[in-house]
Amino acid sequence: MISPKLKVIRPSTPMYGNLKTKNIVNEAIFGEEVTKLDQKKDWFYSELSTDNYRGWIYSKDLGELPKENYKICCIRTFIKEKPDVKSNNVHYLPFQAKIFVDEVINDWAKVKLSKFHFHDFGYIYKKDIQKINTIEKDWVKVAKKLINVPYLWGGRDTKGLDCSGLLQLALQAGGISFPRDTSKQIICKKLYLIHKKDISRGSLVFWDGHVGIMLDKKNILHANAFHMNVTVEPLNEACTRMKNELYYNLTKVK
Repeated sequence: MISPKLKVIRPSTPMYGNLKTKNIVNEAIFGEEVTKLDQKKDWFYSELSTDNYRGWIYSKDLGELPKENYKICCIRTFIKEKPDVKSNNVHYLPFQAKIFVDEVINDWAKVKLSKFHFHDFGYIYKKDIQKINTIEKDWVKVAKKLINVPYLWGGRDTKGLDCSGLLQLALQAGGISFPRDTSKQIICKKLYLIHKKDISRGSLVFWDGHVGIMLDKKNILHANAFHMNVTVEPLNEACTRMKNELYYNLTKVK
């Protein structure tokens, strides 16, 4: 019997809103726990424990892993067969992936893997991990790490991100739980409205279906389909291009 509580065993796996159209609405990343709510053949309708997001996940992308004690703190890290930089790659792990480290050997962390990898354990560089309860004091600095990551609708793995996924991951690293979609982010009780004259580092700018992070009073960081990556540009240029400046809301995280 399959346990209703499972974890993502691939670097990431897409979550679909509808199995007929296969519309990607989100991605779940390695080590995140999901609850199986329903099943249709090889697909599980699942709820992601991180933010209660629901969608269909391919059943073979889910399995059992030990309780996490570390997480990935770099954009992406490669898993090696042996604790040696010249060793073969098993796969990769994205930013904020949750892992179980069995032991640390010199500069390498021994990580528990799954049947998907055909290895019980793999090795990643120690500098690429931090303890699971570590909170980054400057979440905007975390977001800046992700500059030049490609844009991907529904993306939450750092091989491709969308605007709301970028914001959620950065805040998550800062110890702040936050909704996944822009429509829910903009009404989150952790935000409060500000006036344009009060824009500062960490202010959030919301349009209809889009969000960005202010780096200072003039420049915005966001994942967008115009540049097709995570980029920094003047807020005024972004507003002019999107032609709906009057709609946007300025907020700060409490």
